[in-house]
Amino acid sequence: ISHLGMTECQIGPRGQYIGNRVPASLEMVDEHLAALKKMAALGFFGPVGIDAFFYRLSGKTLLHPIVEINPRRTMGWVALALRERHFKDQAITLSYHKTDQAGLLPPSKTQYQLTIS
Repeated sequence: ISHLGMTECQIGPRGQYIGNRVPASLEMVDEHLAALKKMAALGFFGPVGIDAFFYRLSGKTLLHPIVEINPRRTMGWVALALRERHFKDQAITLSYHKTDQAGLLPPSKTQYQLTIS
């Protein structure tokens, strides 16, 4: 089991994906490692993305460590790979939004682009 990193997924007001922020570093959550070890023991191999979220309760910020397990490469993986290759040890944001500017994707009729900042 190798841990590539963690990203913060950015969600729009209607629940739609709008990007990933890759902080300079975040440690693996214990519950994630336990789930990955169990998956490996069952014979699973390959990329895995684990969705979690932070929430506020009684003035405290808490972590819900596992919401969903995605047995595939995710947009978080894309953001981590781009940071590793081009922005070593820097915080970056990978975002998907409507723009007339060129981005990482081929031009489309909807004019949405994937950009890095």
